[in-house]
Amino acid sequence: MSKCMDCNHWSPKDTAPGMSRFGFAVCLKKPTPWRTFSANARACEQFKQAPEEVTGPRHAKWDDKTGGRNANA
Repeated sequence: MSKCMDCNHWSPKDTAPGMSRFGFAVCLKKPTPWRTFSANARACEQFKQAPEEVTGPRHAKWDDKTGGRNANA
């Protein structure tokens, strides 16, 4: 199953630090103010796989925050 964190549109850089710290980020395809999506949320119909050089660090950062647990969204 694809997850938001694997999508090219999931953008932690464009997200408030308080939310990205908890593994949430805005979606560049759903620009709703103050709406963020969990790293582990099920990807939507606009999903576009991000390259490994983007997803690798995202997964590593999320694993560091959760102690290796990949919690369900």
